[in-house]
Amino acid sequence: MNDLSMVDAGLDDIVGSIAFAVFGAEAQRTREHPLPPREARVTGVVSIAGGWNGAVSITCSPTFAARAASVMFGRSIATVTSSDIHDAVGELANIVGGNLKPLVHSESSMCVLSIPIVVEGEIAVPGTELQSNWFELLGEWLCVTIFEEVRLS
Repeated sequence: MNDLSMVDAGLDDIVGSIAFAVFGAEAQRTREHPLPPREARVTGVVSIAGGWNGAVSITCSPTFAARAASVMFGRSIATVTSSDIHDAVGELANIVGGNLKPLVHSESSMCVLSIPIVVEGEIAVPGTELQSNWFELLGEWLCVTIFEEVRLS
């Protein structure tokens, strides 16, 4: 993996770019929040495999997930379905993961992304948590966590 400080700074740029492009809003890095109970969050994960192996997860409140789906699919929050919410959070995880790839591997190795997995609650991601970054966006919290695969020798 490249220098973690590069990943940290890059993640701010990635989330900021997504916030502006998708929502027309700014994302602000914020202090860590305690995660709410499992039923009060939505989590999307994509795995990254190849020159670097790990995963990135997006965890947010159901309110943020519904607002994201509303904006992304041009629907009112009242008409957003559970499927829309899963698609929106999965797409956000996919966008973050795709933009993170160049920061976690060298140019001589290639990485690929998995299809996103989204659950209402928590996903157990194998590996070591490298960092969690908290953001405020659309008046709600969003947590982006990077995991690195544990390799046993």
